[in-house]
Parts: sequence; C-alpha cells; structure tokens
Amino acid sequence: MHCILEQRPFEPVAAAEPRTRLRNSPSPISLHDRLQARSATILSALEANLWRIGLLWVVLIGAGAALRVGTSASLASALPYLVLLIAPPLAMIAGLAGFRSGPVPAEVGRHPLYGANGLMLSLLLALLGSVALRAIELLTASPAVGDNAPEWLGGLHLLLTIDATVAGSLYALAFAAALRRSTWFPTALLAIWGCDLLLQLGVARAAQTLDLPANVSAALDLLLQGNATRVLVSLAIWLPYLLLSTRVAVTYRHRLPGRA
Repeated sequence: MHCILEQRPFEPVAAAEPRTRLRNSPSPISLHDRLQARSATILSALEANLWRIGLLWVVLIGAGAALRVGTSASLASALPYLVLLIAPPLAMIAGLAGFRSGPVPAEVGRHPLYGANGLMLSLLLALLGSVALRAIELLTASPAVGDNAPEWLGGLHLLLTIDATVAGSLYALAFAAALRRSTWFPTALLAIWGCDLLLQLGVARAAQTLDLPANVSAALDLLLQGNATRVLVSLAIWLPYLLLSTRVAVTYRHRLPGRA
C-alpha cells in the first residue's frame, strides 16, 4: 500500500496554465477602436501643424501663380493670384480666433464621442480639399491677364477670381469652426453650401454680359456645373450625418443621447 501511494503520479499543473493565461490575456483591439485611435492621432497632428499647412499653401499656390503669370508679370496680372494666396489663410486665422466652443458641460466633455475625430475628421479633410480645389481651378481654367488681353478675358478672370477666393475663404472658415468645435459649425456649413450654389449662379449670370466666345462659354458652363454638382453631392452625403450623427449632436450641439 505504501509503495502504491508513493508511485502515484503527481497531478499535472502545467496543463491548466494555458487556460489560465487565456483567461487573463487582454482581449484584442477591435477594428473600430483602432480606427478611432488612428483618427485621433491624425486630428492631433492636424491641429499641431496648421502653420505648416499654411506654409505649404503659400509655397504651392505661390509657385503655381508664378508659373501662370510668367516673366512678364505686372501688378494687374499678379493681383488676382495675390488675393487668392492670402484670403483663405486669413479667413482660417480669423475663424480660429473668432470661433470658440464656449463653455462645455462636464458630462458632454467626458462623453466618448465628443470631438472632431472619427467620420467627422473626413468632413474636415473634405473642407480643406474644397479650398485647394477652388484655387487649382483658378490656376488652370484661365490664363493670366496681360496688357493686351481682350476685355472679355479680363472680366472672366475677375469672375473666376471672385469665385475661387470667396468659396475658398468660406470653406476655410467652416474648417476653423469645426476644428474649434463651435456650436455654429453645422448651421454655418449649411449656409456656406447655399452661398456656394448662389455664387455659381451669380457667376453664370454675370458671364452672360461678357460676350464670351462659344467654346469659352461652354467650358465655363461645365466648370460651374461641376462646382454646383460637388456642392449637391456634399449635401447628399454630409447633411444626413450632420442631422443624425450622435458625435455631431454631442460635439456641436452639446446634446447627449437620450436627452432633448
């Protein structure tokens, strides 16, 4: 009996260790959490590098304008590009200084959806893209106006400069309001989209008085229709998000889910 007891095998403890380690190991990070962390990182980098974005704007748009004007630059031909160069950055600076989120209730600030990351970050980047796109349109759609340019070209260039400068500055303001988490942002963006549509109609009507050549008039119509189409597509994509998103309600309306 004593020998049998001594020869009984010892209970295997090692076999239970993997099960214990599995129970105690941290759960893998979900794809949603990883995307949220990535968007928060991009947003922080965006906020910290606004001056670099402004510097990049000055360098790229300035270089494009210099190539467009060429060596025979005059004040009259360079002035529209100078206005385009400084107006959107000044609008963004004014927006960052003027738009404030105001006092945020503590429970709102602690909410996990408070902030401009997630899908909201895509809208911010789209607004920046709209500013750049209008500048590129001006640089590519119309040549610089020289001393011997026809009268219709000077008028057309003025209209396109107004369109690019005003629209770019408005979208820069909207970007600043969103970045500052201002409660004015949703209303301001809707108003800016409306102003952009009216701007396209105004340019089209004013262009009818310039006696444009047929091919130039057709190209201008395509350009204005493209601008209006992009605004309508933006409305179709982002308006439901602005109205229904919990993040927008928390961040820009200070409304918590389940509360009026």
